[in-house]
Amino acid sequence: MRAFRAVLGGGIGGARVPLRPRLARSLSPLAAVLGLLVLAGGAQAASPHLTSVLPASGCPGTEVAFTGTGFSGTSATVTWSDPAAILFTSESTTAKVSASTTATASVPFFLQLSGGGAGSVSIGGSNAVGFTYPASLSCLKGATGATGATGPTGATGATGAAGAKGAAGATGAAGATGAQGVTGATGPAGATGGTGAAGSTGAAGSPGATGATGATGSTGAGGAAGATGATGSTGAEGTTGAAGAAGSNGATGPAGATGATGATGSTGAEGTTGAAGATGPAGATGATGATGELSLAQGDARYELKSSFGGTPGGGSEGDGSGPADCLIGEVRLFAGDFAPGGTFFAAGQLLPISEYTPLFSLLGNRYGGNGETNFALPNLTGLGPGGTNYIICAEGIFPSP
Repeated sequence: MRAFRAVLGGGIGGARVPLRPRLARSLSPLAAVLGLLVLAGGAQAASPHLTSVLPASGCPGTEVAFTGTGFSGTSATVTWSDPAAILFTSESTTAKVSASTTATASVPFFLQLSGGGAGSVSIGGSNAVGFTYPASLSCLKGATGATGATGPTGATGATGAAGAKGAAGATGAAGATGAQGVTGATGPAGATGGTGAAGSTGAAGSPGATGATGATGSTGAGGAAGATGATGSTGAEGTTGAAGAAGSNGATGPAGATGATGATGSTGAEGTTGAAGATGPAGATGATGATGELSLAQGDARYELKSSFGGTPGGGSEGDGSGPADCLIGEVRLFAGDFAPGGTFFAAGQLLPISEYTPLFSLLGNRYGGNGETNFALPNLTGLGPGGTNYIICAEGIFPSP
């Protein structure tokens, strides 16, 4: 206890010091340390963070809005930086803080000649965000002058062209039926119009149904009976003559004609059939599309009608009887028969094997149908021949040259 008192009272036997000043002197260092800690914590807690500025570019005097967190007080120092500026590249201004997240400040003047200065700005020791400083000359704009007096009204311009007709409006609802008016007096008859031109004769109508048989007419009056002729007298019957004497035998007649040849004897027994050879594999036939028929006008335009193809109509050359073998391969002709002569086919769109009719295929290809690999189609001119004739196409003959 004595030692504690000595500390508090300045020692035993010494001069007594009042208790209050001594406590104050003993606690002052502790209070200073605590104050520094509070200030440091407050400074750390109040360190602002700048998120964005709007606008991000502006001339001197432009008001810029700062958005972030940790803004405190009613004002804060704003640091502007323009590395491309002349004379000085950094300035500080004061921002007006309206909330902990918003503040506003005006852009200071930088002497900027090149334009597009990419700089930055920060507030209250916050992080810096980008800000662009325009060229100084582009920012030098005079004040807006007073509005000039209104000029005299100009002459009325020419009337513009009529606008396009608007779309028809929707039909309005039908109004209620009005009361029936009184019947007006009958107007005078109009003049008779002139007789119209005679219309063209209509197509003949189909024959009408046979009318019912009329009733049988009454029998006409009988003619007057003619006068009866006089009956002739009957002649007297003659007497039967006596029988004639028998004649003598006639002379022997000539020999009869040779009798007809006797029936042919029965055919002898048929010999045994030889063994059939092996059948080669059939090539696959592709599906053939339907070939459209040409009209008569199209058939006449595409195929020139010829009467002889280098010979007489119906086949051979004049006088040599060679048939259609001397026609040009691929040529089309008219034929009045109901069959196609040798070396020709009816032009009816049928498929032919390429392996057997290679020359014809080299001229036609598969333009009229077929798969173009194993078969090809002929043109289809069925029913286009005049007078019931048929078109035939030459498949075996002379190969044409250009």
